[in-house]
Formats: sequence, C-alpha cells, structure tokens
Amino acid sequence: MKWTTTALGDRRRLKDGALAALVPAAACSVALAGLTAWTGAGRAGSPARMSVIA
Repeated sequence: MKWTTTALGDRRRLKDGALAALVPAAACSVALAGLTAWTGAGRAGSPARMSVIA
C-alpha cells in the first residue's frame, strides 16, 4: 500500500511541475501571436488616433 501512495504522490508532483512550466509558455505564445498579428496588420509603429469631442 505504501508504494501506491508514493507513486501517486510522484505522479501528482510531476503533473503540477509540468503545468507550472506549461502555463507561462502558453501565455508567452498567445502574446507573441497577438503581437505578430498586430504587426502583420500594419498597426505597429503607427501613431495613436485620438479625437477630442468638445
């Protein structure tokens, strides 16, 4: 019985470690995809358009 609880504990620790590494990598990929789309659309480098309504 002791071997199964240790194996389950190791499996959970491995899963938590993989998730901790995957979340920042996924967030970085999403941000990079957004910036790539923004640049590809020609919006990067253009001045902001603002209008003042009086």
